[in-house]
Amino acid sequence: MAISSNLPLLPAALFLLLLPTSSVLATERERKTFIVRVRPDAKPSIFPTHQHWYESSLTSLLSSHHSTAATATSPPPPPPPLLLHTYSTVFHGFSAQLTVSQAHALHSFPGILAVIPEQVRQLHTTRSPQFLGLKTSDSAGLLKESDFGSDLVIAVIDTGIWPERKSFDDRDLGPVPPKWKGACVPGRDFLATSCNRKLIGARYFSNGYEATNGKMNETTKYRSPRDSDGHGTHTASIAAGRYVFPASTLGYARGVAAGMSPKARLAAYKVCWNSGCLTLLARVPKGLSLTLKPSRRTFLGFSPPFGDAI
Repeated sequence: MAISSNLPLLPAALFLLLLPTSSVLATERERKTFIVRVRPDAKPSIFPTHQHWYESSLTSLLSSHHSTAATATSPPPPPPPLLLHTYSTVFHGFSAQLTVSQAHALHSFPGILAVIPEQVRQLHTTRSPQFLGLKTSDSAGLLKESDFGSDLVIAVIDTGIWPERKSFDDRDLGPVPPKWKGACVPGRDFLATSCNRKLIGARYFSNGYEATNGKMNETTKYRSPRDSDGHGTHTASIAAGRYVFPASTLGYARGVAAGMSPKARLAAYKVCWNSGCLTLLARVPKGLSLTLKPSRRTFLGFSPPFGDAI
């Protein structure tokens, strides 16, 4: 009787033994976003563009798995790699959705310098002129000497922007600088005419968000540069908001509100969503190559600067 009483425990014991294996298999099949840096001169001449090279490298990852003889006990194949973005301004490379094994394999390919896991960024709080040490006795003179930033185009990399805010009024501003080559990309509740001589550019980047979180629920989120959080609008007004009077907090502390560079132009880049900030590098070529000067970003990362300078 003692022996028979232990028999029902065997299926449970086998189940527990199989748990670690099933967990490992699930992890192996999980895709994450990786930033891949390459040597641009390592592109084989057979490929007409760097993107063709990147796509071929990702296809090779899948081919190498299929070349292994399958058996009845073989695990299911991993999901195919997915190319998200290509980069050519700050550095050459691309971002892709890969399993950990695929990322390790890709790192051994010729011309690959680094394969770095992308980190989801979280928003910082805003900072004040006092924190920057700009509220000094000569600050008014410095601001006046710089003509309140009239020659600047400031890129705000955040949650987007609410263009109707009075801080972004273009009254008394001259024409859009002829050097500006950016665009005002329309989307849900955001027309191309939402931009003006103050807000001269606006874009949104949703590929990274959807690769990580699935298809966007457009009933609760704007697939457009429009800000549904308020953080990007707030930081944009701090950086370059026009003078607004009267301004108050729920009727209290009435006064004048203005940004650090009231005459500067703005370009809003929406890369931050409710889950965090993704595909940050995707907006860099849209910024640095379009004669932007400063960029404002207020989100938090955890990598040391030598590993992730963005």
